[in-house]
Amino acid sequence: MHGTQQVFAAGNRELVEQLMRHIRSEPIDGCDCLYLIDCDSYGKTPDLCEAADLVVSETCDLESDLVRLGAAERLAKRFASSDSDARGLVNRACALSLPLSIVRRAAFRCSVSMRRRGHQFRMADFSDLQLSTWDEATPTEGEVLESVASELGWPAPTQEQVENALPQIPRDFDRTTLGKDAIDALFWLLKREGKGEVRGWNLAFFYKAVAGELRLDDLDRWEVGRRFKAWESASGHTLMKSES
Repeated sequence: MHGTQQVFAAGNRELVEQLMRHIRSEPIDGCDCLYLIDCDSYGKTPDLCEAADLVVSETCDLESDLVRLGAAERLAKRFASSDSDARGLVNRACALSLPLSIVRRAAFRCSVSMRRRGHQFRMADFSDLQLSTWDEATPTEGEVLESVASELGWPAPTQEQVENALPQIPRDFDRTTLGKDAIDALFWLLKREGKGEVRGWNLAFFYKAVAGELRLDDLDRWEVGRRFKAWESASGHTLMKSES
């Protein structure tokens, strides 16, 4: 918190939207808010489409935006043998993670939970052996579904329900891939193939390091950054520090 300005996590998308609606109906004097949510492949909720104070990620989520902007690749360059190797590792991570994201979207469409012991099942929860096998031959979403169903103990009817929804999910990074899946995969690849201290990092630290690679000059080519700057100009508030 800096003076009267603060940034905070309001919870999931539904909670953020509820907060917006509440403050609209019960305005707080002097409270100017800018809300940032993940696109989740469907953009703004209809009743909030015209809200200038609601900013939505360009791709499925903010982590995918960071991958698209090159932040993940900039970090990978620290630990790869060359820039081209870093780019190749990011591309492999994206290809490796897409099938899991497709399964995740299909499960969501069917209202099937991918939580285990209170946490979302993620790329990092697969064994090294499983990931190595998939890295040698990129799996189909059907193959990933089999592994997810086994890991989560889905009964056959649940697995079949999700399988039937798979054809409805776009095979496209921007529309489908969760950046968390891609960053998980990149971390695994770098720990196996990279050099230096990345082998001593944990996943939470790696996530922070990827976010730390976002630069001010990324903002003008990122819709989120442009919307933030427009809101600053209109409101008179400053959210982003300039580099010194």
